[in-house]
Formats: sequence, structure tokens, C-alpha cells
Amino acid sequence: AVYNTKAVLNDEAAYLKALDSLRALLDAHDLKDCKINCYRVVAGRTDYTHLISLNCPTPERRAALLDGINEPWAQEWITSAAKFRTVTSNGTYKELVPAN
Repeated sequence: AVYNTKAVLNDEAAYLKALDSLRALLDAHDLKDCKINCYRVVAGRTDYTHLISLNCPTPERRAALLDGINEPWAQEWITSAAKFRTVTSNGTYKELVPAN
């Protein structure tokens, strides 16, 4: 269960440092099981430079993450990180597998 954000970063080093602070915030708000990945796009895309993926072990934990995003602690982080990125899209995803 993931929440992905596609973004154009204008300062990759600063944004990665900001992700370190997001990690600390998630840990402090009972979201230690949500993992953060940041991928740099090296070819084939022009509408975003990075894919930031917040990965949760279950849909219920992803729901807790999405609820947390609306809390003041998360909104402060989003505002502070905005100077390093322009979000082009985001969304939640679930892998669909055929029934047995």
C-alpha cells in the first residue's frame, strides 16, 4: 500500500535532508512502519524529476499515514519542503492480482 508523489526538485540535497526530518516525524507519530523511498528519474520523463514513495505494510497503515498528513505536524513539514519541490501529481496505489 503506497502513496506516491511525482515532483520536480530544484535542490535535491536539501530535499533529501527534508526527507530525513520527515522520517523523524513519522517515527514520532507512530508511523515507524511506513518507509520512505526517493527515486531520481534518469530517462524517459520530462514532467517530473523524482518519485517519492511512502510505503506502508497494509492499506490500514496507509490510511493512518493519509490521516496523519492532515495533522499540523505534517502540514508544517509539507510547507517547509515546498521550497525544494513542485508536485506534479500524487496518489495511492494498490496492486491488483487475479483471484485464484
